[in-house]
Formats: sequence, C-alpha cells, structure tokens
Amino acid sequence: SLNTRNPDVFQHRLRGGSRPGLAQILPPRASDDPPSTEVTTQTIEFTVTSDLEMDSASPTTNQEGGNLGVGKTNFAGGQIRHSLLRFNMSMIPAGATITVASLTMYCTKSGNSESALLQRIVRTDWSPTQATWNVYKTANNWTTAGCGNDGADYTSTDQVAWTFPTLAGLKTITGLKTLSQDALDNRSGNLHIVLRAVDETVLNHYTVYRGLETSGGSQPPAKLSVTYTTPA
Repeated sequence: SLNTRNPDVFQHRLRGGSRPGLAQILPPRASDDPPSTEVTTQTIEFTVTSDLEMDSASPTTNQEGGNLGVGKTNFAGGQIRHSLLRFNMSMIPAGATITVASLTMYCTKSGNSESALLQRIVRTDWSPTQATWNVYKTANNWTTAGCGNDGADYTSTDQVAWTFPTLAGLKTITGLKTLSQDALDNRSGNLHIVLRAVDETVLNHYTVYRGLETSGGSQPPAKLSVTYTTPA
C-alpha cells in the first residue's frame, strides 16, 4: 500500500519512484509556452435607435417619424435639411478594438454628387420627439440653429467626408472607425451623428433616405456595421 505517513516516500512514488504510474494523478504543470496572442474578429450590424430630420423652413416643427433629408431643397424658397441619428453599440465588449465601421442608408432621392459631412453631435441629450431646427429638446435651443455650432452642438473633430449618391438605393459611408471607437471607449457605446451638406446655398442639391419609421422590406433603416477584435 501507498505510504502516506512519510511525505518524502509519498511524493517519490507519485513522481515515478517504484510505481511510476501513480504520477498520472498529479495536476499537470503550467505550460512553458508563451501566452496566446491570437485575437477574435467579429462584425455586428446595429440598426439606428432613433433618427430625425430638421427643416429650416419649419424651425419649430418636430419631424420625427419621417424620411431623412440632407442638403438644400427647392421647396419653400429653399429648405435646408440636416438629419440626426443615434446608435447604441454597448454590446461590443469594453476593451475591443474597432477596425472598420461604416454607415449604410437607403436613398430614395439621389443628389447631385454634392459634398457632405458626417459629424459627432455634442449635445447627446437631443430628443427625437422634441428636437426641431431651433431646439435640441423642449425649451433648450441649439447654440446655432440646426445643430450648427462647432464645439457646442457638434464637433468637426474626426468628421467624415462623403458625397451624395447619384442613384437611388443603398448608400454606404465608410471611415467611421475613429468615431465608433471613441463612442465605445468614452460614451458608453452611444454614437450620435449629424449629416449635412458642405455647400447649403444651391437649390435642389439635396438627398433623402429612409428613416426608422418609413423603412421596410428592401428599403431598410440606417445601419452601422462595426468590425472589431478582442483578445482570445
């Protein structure tokens, strides 16, 4: 029988003394190999959680529930339209590294290849059911109407340049990696963006996209596609 009263004999036998088979019951040693540096890559598509068009010709009217326009129309002497969108990426784990991010929307009216910008909204408490051209929520004015002040209403830091599509259909805006990483790291995964044309002086240079409540079937709402890596 195994002599457990003498620790030296017990350990000797477990480690291959007269009965080497007993060594198999010892816990395995930790590996001497270096820790794995592999990462896992995943892509998630987030549907917009809220969106809103703002119209300069109806500065006190909330437009929630409609399509999303960007640019200057030929209506009412030339409406200027900006659109706001909010995405929640909080299901991406903290510490993840975003490698690619893009926004896809369904265009129902193409533009004239106008230059446009996608910018982060600073006033993250804007309300989709209350915001208008004049206010970001009831009784709280934008610093400049239409989410127009760089620094107080929105920031041009890390803004993304894009162009109006010349054909109706799905339109993808690339280059949102930095804005998405910032949202994940510093804003609880919430990304708030405003879309506007660069030149808002030319009539009939505008484009229109399906909103959250006007989308359906082959014309989906705005979606943010995010590819990220995490340690294995």
